[in-house]
Amino acid sequence: MAAPASGAPATPAGATGQRAAVRTAIIAAVRARVGEMAEVQVDDLLVQTSTVDGLTAVPEPGARFGRLVRFTLKVAGTGAWQLLRPVGDASAVVHVTVPHVVAARPLPRGTTLTPRDLTMSTADLTDLPIAPLPAAEDLVGARTVIDLVAGAPLTTMVTVIPPLVRSGDQVLVRVVFPGGEVTGKATAAQSGARGDVIRLVNPASGRALQGRVVGEDEVEVVQ
Repeated sequence: MAAPASGAPATPAGATGQRAAVRTAIIAAVRARVGEMAEVQVDDLLVQTSTVDGLTAVPEPGARFGRLVRFTLKVAGTGAWQLLRPVGDASAVVHVTVPHVVAARPLPRGTTLTPRDLTMSTADLTDLPIAPLPAAEDLVGARTVIDLVAGAPLTTMVTVIPPLVRSGDQVLVRVVFPGGEVTGKATAAQSGARGDVIRLVNPASGRALQGRVVGEDEVEVVQ
C-alpha cells in the first residue's frame, strides 16, 4: 500500500492514539457528506500528523469509496473565517453502507424524474465518489444523463439537478470547525445543487472561497 503523500514516514502501527483520532476524523468526514446514518469502515489506515487535537479529514478530489484514498488532515486556523490549516495526511480504504436513492425502474437517458422513478436502497457504495448523495426531494424534476438500470444509484454524476444556489446570489456561509461554527454572507460565483462545491467571494474583502452547497442559498466553506 502506498504511504501518505508527504515524504515523512507513516505513523507506526503501535501509535493507537493517533490512528484512533484520524479514524474518527475520517468517519466524521464521510458521515458529513453522505449522512449520519452511514456505517463506515476504515481499512489499511496509514497516518502522518503533527497533532490529533480537533482534526478534520478532507478527502482528495475524485476520491471514491472502496479504493485507496488520501486525506489531508486539518485543524481550525485563525482569522475572521476560521479557515482550516493542514497538519498532516493519511491514506485509507473506506467502505460505506447508507440508505440512498436508486432507480425504481430502467430509466432512459433524458428522463425527467418523478417520485415513481425513485426508491430507497441500503447497500455498499463501492466505487461511488465520496460526496453528498442527493435526497429524493432534490431528484424530483432532475434529468438523467445516461441510461440507467433498475437499482442504479441516482447521484449527481448521472443526473442534472436544478440548482439550489445560482451565480450572483447572496448566500449564507457557514464555517464549521471542531467545537463550533461561524456564519457570514458571501456572493456565489457559480451555481450549484446540493453537495456541489462552488466558488464564493467575500463581499467585504474580495477574498475567494470554496463552499459546498448544503441548502437553498446556504453554503458550507470547505477551503
